[in-house]
Amino acid sequence: MGFLREGNRKTEITKYSGLQVQTTSSCVPVPIAYGCNILSPNVFWYQNFQAIPQYSGGKGGGKGGGSSKANATSYTYSCAIMMGVSEGPIAGIGNVWQTSTTAVTLADLGLSLFDGATPQAAWSYLSSAFPDEALTYPGTAFVCDSAYDLGTSASVGDNNFEVYGVLTQSGCNGVDADPALVIQDFLTNRRLPRRLAQCRLATGRLGVI
Repeated sequence: MGFLREGNRKTEITKYSGLQVQTTSSCVPVPIAYGCNILSPNVFWYQNFQAIPQYSGGKGGGKGGGSSKANATSYTYSCAIMMGVSEGPIAGIGNVWQTSTTAVTLADLGLSLFDGATPQAAWSYLSSAFPDEALTYPGTAFVCDSAYDLGTSASVGDNNFEVYGVLTQSGCNGVDADPALVIQDFLTNRRLPRRLAQCRLATGRLGVI
């Protein structure tokens, strides 16, 4: 008759102790975004991981009276986070797709954008909460949030950003980058390793496409 007691078995609740990531990603190359691109951000810093219990109320007690008892049935999670996007400076980020085909914005997710200017100010939250880690990351565009919602899986999910990068709107369609200007920038820009002397590039032959 042991099967009659199955209803009294306690359900195990998973509680994560940190951000769930599949691989480490501190050495991922930073992409250069020309024109309009769809890019996935890379988590390069997080702290202050929080497990937030979700309760369902229940009644307990003996014959002498009753008492109210709440049991945690699940957890949601949050953390302070920074996610790299691309080389900067960028013009901005448009739509965001987060594990869904429905487009949202950075503001909907509580994310702030640092466009990757040089120089670039440190994130104020980082300066106050973790001053020893308050780097400025000049030339790198990133997004951040002091209490980013990780849902019930303690992960950032599958994010894709519509990034308006370098030379956005210089192309003939008014959205993307002009290929001739991309070649010139890639070969001569001081922030890139493949820089050539300006005098060696026949810029007069690179017409607007």
